[in-house]
Amino acid sequence: MNYKIGFVLNYLKNIYRILSEVIKPNVWILDCKNKSETEPIKVLYVGTHREQDYFIKTTFDDRCHKEYLGRKFFWGVNYMLSNNKYRCSMAVIEGTFIERYIYRLAEDFFIPFWTYTAFDLPLVATNNSSKKDIRKVKKHGLEYIVTNDSKMIDDFFYNMHKPMIQTRHETGSYDFLYDEVKETMQKKDNELLLVKKEDIFISGVLMRGSEEIPELWKNGIVDLKFWDDGAIAATYIYAGEYLSEKGYEKISFGLVRSFLNDGLLKYKKKWNMTLSVSSKRGFILKPFISDEVEDFFIKNPFIYMKKNKLYGAVFINKDENYSEEDHEKLKKQHYIKGLSELNVFSIKKEKGFIEKRQPYK
Repeated sequence: MNYKIGFVLNYLKNIYRILSEVIKPNVWILDCKNKSETEPIKVLYVGTHREQDYFIKTTFDDRCHKEYLGRKFFWGVNYMLSNNKYRCSMAVIEGTFIERYIYRLAEDFFIPFWTYTAFDLPLVATNNSSKKDIRKVKKHGLEYIVTNDSKMIDDFFYNMHKPMIQTRHETGSYDFLYDEVKETMQKKDNELLLVKKEDIFISGVLMRGSEEIPELWKNGIVDLKFWDDGAIAATYIYAGEYLSEKGYEKISFGLVRSFLNDGLLKYKKKWNMTLSVSSKRGFILKPFISDEVEDFFIKNPFIYMKKNKLYGAVFINKDENYSEEDHEKLKKQHYIKGLSELNVFSIKKEKGFIEKRQPYK
């Protein structure tokens, strides 16, 4: 009975939090340095600390000065967008279809926080990077075991997963939900794969079973010194090998962010990744006309969602020469299976800002 009451209270608490974020969100003005060291860019940011930290770290190399304006009612935010009181080059708003409707931003870019990945089994190394990973794993004599032992799962969580995530998110926030891990790993077909070097377990990954596509849920490493030995690469390689032997035809490496230059996305891409829609919540990007925002878009290609389909967006300067050969290079560099199109946009200074070029399908 107490469990049911607690569940209802948590549900109501989450509903209240979501409504609060929609009705009266947090607002910041960000003064950021572009990656190419041009003039600073000013951004009106509406949302949460956690996603803001990721956005700044990914697109501006963590070089921003923040001015917190407090919580503002959504009609006040709408006014800021319409008159651009703070003379911002761009607005970034966290949200779903609700925020897109409220701020009338349906024609702006919507970048989902996360996209889902899938890979064919057995994994095949098709490029130099993935082949190099396989050579590393063999060179260092890495082996693996698979277990359901609760003590080994606890050890993995506290000594591999948690320290690695804390290092990766040192400037942001992250929820370590041990109870969720404990409950999930008690279910049938959920297992822990541990990678071993000599007599030491150096890395691991929690695998969530499924009748269709099993998922590599959470991974970790005991010490970053083992990274160059192929410790994390081995979790993907051996999980693929193990699940292929069990008869699975596909595997998911979990979620990836939607910026095409994101390190984890690029790392997983080398195993011939296919993407599909996952997150309904994301960044709404509203650009204004300026040289600074032009540089931002050119340096930060991304995946965006429109009518529940995923598209790639790459930006070029309209005034620069752009050949078919350049077009093919962009395709090779940025296209990922699962995108309906990879659209190349020319940036122009006239009203409208962006002009669409020929897509890849």
